[in-house]
Amino acid sequence: MFKRPRSPRFAVAITLALIGVAAGSLITTSAAGVRLGFVETVKEFFGAALPNHSQTVPAGDAHTAESMFLAACAFTSNVTTSGNWSAAGSWTAVGTGCSSYPGQTFAGDTVAIVNGDTITLDISPANSVSSLTIDAPTSTTGVTFSGTNSLTVTGAVTLNAPTSDSTGSVAVGAGTLTAGSFSIIGGSGTRISQVSISTGIINSTGNIAFSGAASNARFTFTGSGTVNVGGNFTGGTFAASTGTVNYNAAGAQTVGGYTYNNLELSGSGTKSASS
Repeated sequence: MFKRPRSPRFAVAITLALIGVAAGSLITTSAAGVRLGFVETVKEFFGAALPNHSQTVPAGDAHTAESMFLAACAFTSNVTTSGNWSAAGSWTAVGTGCSSYPGQTFAGDTVAIVNGDTITLDISPANSVSSLTIDAPTSTTGVTFSGTNSLTVTGAVTLNAPTSDSTGSVAVGAGTLTAGSFSIIGGSGTRISQVSISTGIINSTGNIAFSGAASNARFTFTGSGTVNVGGNFTGGTFAASTGTVNYNAAGAQTVGGYTYNNLELSGSGTKSASS
């Protein structure tokens, strides 16, 4: 008796083979978009394992056949205290055919670091994630970059205010973090949210925004790193060390009223000092 395959990836590979497309092969288009379709009975045979029975490849785009039919997932940290980004055991993933870790196979995974977990970015994921959120912690929680590893977040990096005296952090160190924006929310007392960098690079295409208690919403240099800002950068508590901040947008920007070690203004946009 033939049993329905339990693995979504195995189901995808078999189904692609049935329509004459080898899993892992590169699909490219140069003219009109190409639509790959499954008959509904094939999807029903494999159960709900296949989230999409039809997918369009945009003209000029390229995908691997397998990734056409599997989606990004929601990853939540799942370690006792600490773990590596690349370890499957560091995560609980929700979705279909999820990778072992965020950004491994697909772009667009969401990442949440829960209270008490510290995840070390021990690799540079091949794909971007769509968001990185540090949940409101009651004990030390965050992401620490190892060496010169890099991570791209197409959306927001959000550090929620701790709910008791503790620190939520994203420690870039000598690595590279590229993000759409940052939201750093400080709590009362010694409830700290902090983004830090030593000799690495932080690229923010949008705002670096602070809210909550300014003294506990922190952006800290500990070395000669560089921060490139494509939006506004105001508020919170800023420590310059020997770092460089470059406001580089083509549009108007508000320059934070901080004490800088090295301030650069580039791009064609008008730069205005914050009031």
